[in-house]
Amino acid sequence: MVAEEGFTLEDIIEREEVVLFDSSICNLRSFSGEFKNIAFGFNPDCIASDCDMIEEISAILEEDGPNKIYTIKKVVEELKQTDTMIRSRLKEINDRIKIAKKEKRKYHVIDKETYDLLSKLAWEINKLMKSLKKVCYDSKIQGEEKRVYNLFNELIKLFGKYFKPLKLKKQRQKGIARRKRDQGSQTDELLIATAYHIAMFRKKRTAIITEDADFFYLVRIGHRLLMAEDLDFENKDCFRRILNEYPITIYLLANSSSDMGSSRRFLDKLRTNEIVPAQEFKIYTIRTDDGNANVKMFVERILNSITKVLCSPLHLYL
Repeated sequence: MVAEEGFTLEDIIEREEVVLFDSSICNLRSFSGEFKNIAFGFNPDCIASDCDMIEEISAILEEDGPNKIYTIKKVVEELKQTDTMIRSRLKEINDRIKIAKKEKRKYHVIDKETYDLLSKLAWEINKLMKSLKKVCYDSKIQGEEKRVYNLFNELIKLFGKYFKPLKLKKQRQKGIARRKRDQGSQTDELLIATAYHIAMFRKKRTAIITEDADFFYLVRIGHRLLMAEDLDFENKDCFRRILNEYPITIYLLANSSSDMGSSRRFLDKLRTNEIVPAQEFKIYTIRTDDGNANVKMFVERILNSITKVLCSPLHLYL
């Protein structure tokens, strides 16, 4: 049964109205941390499957991208870092080959087939990066839409600033040392804010596809508080009704498919309209650059600004 085995990327795109890609779905098995101590820091045996995976995503973007697939500029920037890293490896290998030829000795670390595959991978990532640039949601909005988008971003960043350190603390208490991309980039929060903006402003069911469990953690707790019974802001019923009608779904990579290349499957781990609202908004203060802030009042002020636009009679009937 599909629901038990998980969904392919094609399955998700078919069943959802809008799909957001996180950069983690482009994670390269050949360059994972377990191979950092071998020659040049990658596993040649995994490059072919990585190429297939990137080609699959590119093909999906070409077919469905303009209509229902989006990402954000920060995701493209992260992919650019991967592109730069691979091209750096290629240059290093090429330089060593030139030195070996100059000294009239054989170069044994990498064969031509592997070098050609690595070159193909770099080309495929660069091609994907160009395709993703065309579907950056935050490049397509302006004016009033952009202002509401920034408000959602401010709101989710605040939740992330509070929840991520708590999760990290719990992981350390359990002895879990997890390597994570730059915590200051806030890509997770911005992608989640994008999903909320699409749900509220476009009135569409939105999915985030990722391999990063932080999305599940942040949306599960954040949405519960966002819908808290004791929050007081104008048009609260309208806000809650729209989010219940157009939920956000988080799809996480199934553990069993982590090394299956283009046959990867994702599980729909979370749907926001199935989250029970909190009775009480329990974040009272949070440390900011200007000192401690009353989070509940801050959230209510942001929600008032958002709903003033989104729940206006003019917008509701567009």
